[in-house]
Amino acid sequence: MFVLHGCDNPACVNPDHLHLGTQFENMRERSARGRAPVAENNNKTKLTRDEVAEIKAAIRAGISERALARKHGVARNAIRNIRFGRSWAYVD
Repeated sequence: MFVLHGCDNPACVNPDHLHLGTQFENMRERSARGRAPVAENNNKTKLTRDEVAEIKAAIRAGISERALARKHGVARNAIRNIRFGRSWAYVD
């Protein structure tokens, strides 16, 4: 169990804002509050929104995952995750 903080004020020290929860609950709360890094706001991403849109169009045109991965400098699994909507699902 972890001690989770129930408000979005990092300077808050109110013990009434603390509750017990799991790591999964902590990540779910972080995402629900919009505090999780997403796509281009994540400093670990290698692709831009425009590149993902281009990749999706290329997938629809029948270009192989291997060729797309090579072209964009990412792992084939990254292309597969885009293809099946496990990442960048909100980009058309």
